[in-house]
Amino acid sequence: LDQRELAASGLENLVGTKQEDEAVVSQKQEAAEFMYYSLTNEEKVVYDYALGRHGKMKLRTDGEIARVTGLNPSKVNRIRKSLASRVQSS
Repeated sequence: LDQRELAASGLENLVGTKQEDEAVVSQKQEAAEFMYYSLTNEEKVVYDYALGRHGKMKLRTDGEIARVTGLNPSKVNRIRKSLASRVQSS
């Protein structure tokens, strides 16, 4: 759920005023925060480190998140893709 993943959600392809763009980004961020409460514990940990939320520092790579959490890097990658997909569909 980094900038690249948010961009993949189609936000960068929107045409409109800066205020409209900011409103859409705000809606996606709100949807992501709301979604947080329905996540598993592993998903919450990956979400927090990927975005630097809920008191966690932002980590840039799946490998960094894997080292801190003890999860397998491929599992971190799958979780991040799943989270990005959920945000896109909201």
